[in-house]
Amino acid sequence: MKKLPMTRPFINIYEKTKLISMRSEQLANGAKALVNVPKNMKKSSDIAELEYNEKKIPFMIRRYVGESYEDWRLSEFINK
Repeated sequence: MKKLPMTRPFINIYEKTKLISMRSEQLANGAKALVNVPKNMKKSSDIAELEYNEKKIPFMIRRYVGESYEDWRLSEFINK
């Protein structure tokens, strides 16, 4: 049985920025993109933004609540 979440399923701007910047750094260091990238798109930050919009970034967000925490996947958030 899955536990009910303690926090709301909305991503905030700080979490969004961290996801995109960490993924952009990975792409700049040679990681493969998880989406189809148009030929005119060269910047890793633009590719990371594209992955974010398609909810394909393979990271989890850990939110600390008191002494416990909960993990969220990007696909679990209502807004993106």
